[in-house]
Amino acid sequence: MTKNTLFALLTVLAVILAVAACVAPPPMTGDTGATSAATQPASVDAQPAETTPAATQTGERMGMGMGRGGMMAMHHAPIPAEYASLQNPTPVDADSLARGAALYETNCVTCHGNTGMGDGPTGASLDPLPAPIAHTSQMLSDGYLFWRITEGGAEFGTAMPVWGGALEPEARWDLINYVRN
Repeated sequence: MTKNTLFALLTVLAVILAVAACVAPPPMTGDTGATSAATQPASVDAQPAETTPAATQTGERMGMGMGRGGMMAMHHAPIPAEYASLQNPTPVDADSLARGAALYETNCVTCHGNTGMGDGPTGASLDPLPAPIAHTSQMLSDGYLFWRITEGGAEFGTAMPVWGGALEPEARWDLINYVRN
């Protein structure tokens, strides 16, 4: 095998590996429990989801692109039942996006950065690094995002603050609308 052939094969292999790293992980499965009639939802305005695939997401099972070195340990914390089936009741409109943008600028940009890639000035000093919500917010359910914003990241060993006591449910839904758009 010539040097040129070997170089070409290694280049192709490197490209394949780079592309494979960008592919979304397979759908997550796991027992998240069921919401009983006695369980109160996190927000009385939230509506249960009509479908359940997103409700099976667990923890930060995102894998590639998170944490130092491009990977974050895969945590296996099921979404609490009271959050699992929530759907955002707030329509995505100009008013919601404006409110969400103001909240993001005030509360989130220092860690998650202006582009939502986890590269804010405070976030750079955290370990693990803040999640790249510009991407992860597109892949995660409403209930999961509402849970993480409401209860923070202690369950996952991250510095994500608890916003449940500081932000009304409507504000958290506006924030979710903003980071997804």
